[in-house]
Amino acid sequence: WLFRLKTNDQNMARKFNARLSSHIKSLGQSVGIPDLFVKRQTTLPQPLVCPRFEMWPKTDIGLYSGNDKYNGTLVTYSYHEGQYYHIPHLQLSDLNKLYSEISNSWKMVACKCFQLNPSCCGVGCYNCFLIDCDRCDGTGWKDFTQWVQNNYKVNYSSRFPIAEF
Repeated sequence: WLFRLKTNDQNMARKFNARLSSHIKSLGQSVGIPDLFVKRQTTLPQPLVCPRFEMWPKTDIGLYSGNDKYNGTLVTYSYHEGQYYHIPHLQLSDLNKLYSEISNSWKMVACKCFQLNPSCCGVGCYNCFLIDCDRCDGTGWKDFTQWVQNNYKVNYSSRFPIAEF
């Protein structure tokens, strides 16, 4: 599940998390699963808004699931998956290829509302997307409101949570 709190108040977000955890624990006890708990993975975006890149480094574009003011906004993460020893060297040619892939995919999924923001960086970022946009609802993902209207469907068949319509 993706929960979006329309607030930058960290105290309110902490209270929400505490009440949600309490509710899940209570629910677990009432249905006979006393160890039911809220599991949060905030290090990677979820859901992804397009399939992950199959090149190295692994790259995902999706909604940020961290509990801060950027919650629910469009982000890209590139990372090395696997052992932490002997990570391949990232050459300039690899960076150029990665930049090209991210740039092309970002253009396909990012909402154009950032173009109305005169202080925008030019590609769309946290502070550039319009909070009252009827397509992205401030997330930056051009299909966000359509995804919401289709009941937040997520496809896990690829082992990664990809938003589905």
